Amino acid sequence: MRNSARDQEAEKVLKANPNIKTVVGHSLGGSVALELQKNYKGLNTRTYGAPVWDPLGKDGKVERYRNWFDPVSMFDRSSETSFKKNPFESFSLFHDYWNLGHNNFSGNSH
Repeated sequence: MRNSARDQEAEKVLKANPNIKTVVGHSLGGSVALELQKNYKGLNTRTYGAPVWDPLGKDGKVERYRNWFDPVSMFDRSSETSFKKNPFESFSLFHDYWNLGHNNFSGNSH
C-alpha cells in the first residue's frame, strides 16, 4: 500500500499541510489513513468500514467503525459496530458510510 497512488497523494497533502492531526477514511481510504498513521508519528485516524485484519480484537483503543455484516471490514473486531436496520437503503447494502455517520454504536459488539 505504501507505493499506491492514493498513498502518495495523501503524503503530498500531509507534507503541504503540517497542521493536519487526524486523517479520516472509508473503505480503501481507511487503509490509506492507517498506513499514513504508521509512517507519521502523532497522526490520528478515524476509519469507517476499513479492511482491517484484527480477528481477535487485540488492537486496543482505536477509532474504527463498521456496520454489522459488512464483508469488507468483517475481520476488524476492535472496531465499534453499528447495526444497519435496513440494508436496502443504499446500493452497497452493508458497506456504506451513511449508516455509520448517522447511527449510534453499542460498543465493540460483534
